[in-house]
Amino acid sequence: MAVRAKVRCNAKTGTEVHFTTVYEPDASKHAENASFTKATPWGDIKMGIDNPAAMAQFEVNKEYYVDFTPAS
Repeated sequence: MAVRAKVRCNAKTGTEVHFTTVYEPDASKHAENASFTKATPWGDIKMGIDNPAAMAQFEVNKEYYVDFTPAS
């Protein structure tokens, strides 16, 4: 089983990146985000990233998918 969430990067501070799940209950404003609002987990993610090249991959206000799959 896998679960996909959609998150928005809210801030980058030092070596931390902060994300919140997208929230849009009105499908007429953004159908995909409304679908994620109803079907997937909600919350916040804070990650520490020591690799500058990895940190550069994230942009504030950009949205990303996060996939949760069981670790074997």
